Amino acid sequence: MEIGSSSGVDITATGFEPFSELQDRSQLSHEEFLRLLLVQISTQNPLEPMDDEKMLNQMLSLQQMNNNQRLVQTMETFSVQFELMRFQTEFVSAAGMIGKSVKGETALGEEVEGEVLRISVEGNQVVCWVDAGQEDPVPIPFNNIFEVQGVPKDGEEGGGDT
Repeated sequence: MEIGSSSGVDITATGFEPFSELQDRSQLSHEEFLRLLLVQISTQNPLEPMDDEKMLNQMLSLQQMNNNQRLVQTMETFSVQFELMRFQTEFVSAAGMIGKSVKGETALGEEVEGEVLRISVEGNQVVCWVDAGQEDPVPIPFNNIFEVQGVPKDGEEGGGDT
């Protein structure tokens, strides 16, 4: 049963605004869908009530909408947790590079080689500060490092790849 002028009920008097601009029910929020269902039930013709199948379909749609919202929230939580784990892994890996010789590219695309002096967090990325023979250490984003060499021990020549 549809609510509208044919049912003789003025739906605007119920405080409900029609959803004529919506293409399908999937665009309704949970609260809007509940309001629509409540208005539909409360304004139905008692001599011609909504059939059970339509009511069941609407309740199933509501349940599916709730499940989809919970799934989206769960996926967002996983995404945040994954990003945090990625960041922690990068930070620990970068800390292991302190004192080692690295090659990489600065954020401006300049290739740099030198010893990692320290690491820091800049915005949402880990940065290795490299002594490249310049006055100040050069920042290289962790993800831009493409080679790491160990530091030679006293009495050894060259550093092996690690």
